[in-house]
Amino acid sequence: MIKEDLKIKLQENHKTFIDFISNLSDDLFIKSKVEKWTAGQQLEHIYLSVKPVRQALTLPKFLLLVLY
Repeated sequence: MIKEDLKIKLQENHKTFIDFISNLSDDLFIKSKVEKWTAGQQLEHIYLSVKPVRQALTLPKFLLLVLY
């Protein structure tokens, strides 16, 4: 898979997930099965995981090389 295909697939998957989460009732958003994360916790986890990666990818390449 080339970089552009991967980018498109990630965007599609995130949109699908956001659409799914957006259509949940408040009760389902906070409902958890035994020892499983709620939809809200899943959403928070994805947000917190993607945020630093997105920030890093906006840095100039030379700066990434210096830092890492």
